[in-house]
Amino acid sequence: MNIVGVTGQIGHGKSSLAQLLGSSTSSCRHFESGQLVMDVANAWQAATSKLPLPTQDGLNEWIGLLPSIVWDVLHVETDETLLEFTSSDEATDASMFAKLYQYAQMLQEQPQLLRGQVNLDTKETYRPLLQWLGGYFVKMIGPGVWYDEIIRRIKHAEAEGCELVVVTGLRFPGDAERILEVRGIVVRIIRSDAEERDETDPTERERLTIPYQVTIYNDGTLEDLATVASQFYHDLTSGQLQVAYHAGPAPMPAVV
Repeated sequence: MNIVGVTGQIGHGKSSLAQLLGSSTSSCRHFESGQLVMDVANAWQAATSKLPLPTQDGLNEWIGLLPSIVWDVLHVETDETLLEFTSSDEATDASMFAKLYQYAQMLQEQPQLLRGQVNLDTKETYRPLLQWLGGYFVKMIGPGVWYDEIIRRIKHAEAEGCELVVVTGLRFPGDAERILEVRGIVVRIIRSDAEERDETDPTERERLTIPYQVTIYNDGTLEDLATVASQFYHDLTSGQLQVAYHAGPAPMPAVV
């Protein structure tokens, strides 16, 4: 089975690439760490009976609901003592906690968000919550918290005879390391005209340090990307991977 991890900034084409790679074979599974984050967020909100106050004590009380959810979704044992934060934690990484405070304040102003469903169509609305969960679990539980579960699912897919697994949403160096440990490769996708990344998102900062073996420059049309995805899969299965693929015009050679 071939395993491909895809990393890239928001809006650079990770999901499109995954879908196109999936069409290269009739036996493909697509895993996304962001989906696990959404699963945790939905379970957390469903278990919440009152609006969390945007204070340290109020948020820690809300965090107390998480341990059973972490077990149900990620198969990791934890407790509220591990997950709750202190003033010193907040001082160390203010940008991380700003996301949680921001979302708690949003709930005060828009309480209906607590009963909404977090999915691909609504994730932009819930981005502060998702960003906090994604980064905070890595910090407090461990760097493999999301990808340990993905690897568990990959091994299950392999046992079922799956030919290709595509994993999108690699956000931390440890994510890439887990993919490499199961004999996968990491692909970075770049689109030059995409919006700049969110500088306040800790996971976006960490993404810049992720190791990768292949770069796909996504500067053409969707049809161009489809052609590159097909070529990439052919090269992957034949053991002839290139270090770079260009969906669109290739860069002009440098003048010496």
